[in-house]
Amino acid sequence: MRQSIFAEAGRLSRDQILFYDYNQKRRLFTDLIEWAEGGDYFGFVRQGEKEMRSYFYDVNKINVGPQTAIYLCSSLRRVPVIR
Repeated sequence: MRQSIFAEAGRLSRDQILFYDYNQKRRLFTDLIEWAEGGDYFGFVRQGEKEMRSYFYDVNKINVGPQTAIYLCSSLRRVPVIR
């Protein structure tokens, strides 16, 4: 699902895209809550930034909190790397 979002965001944007999400700094309490919700938190923490780099020309990560970051992505077209 993330990869579909990255691809569509790149298609729709003329310049830059901003994502606000977790960074790679983890805390036990957040891990427990995210595990209980059953979302893809762990996948994003492991692969999110790497996946963004395969969809966008440039990715600038700015840590804004203990566990959060802004990912500023350039939408210049780039062919995704399929792994």
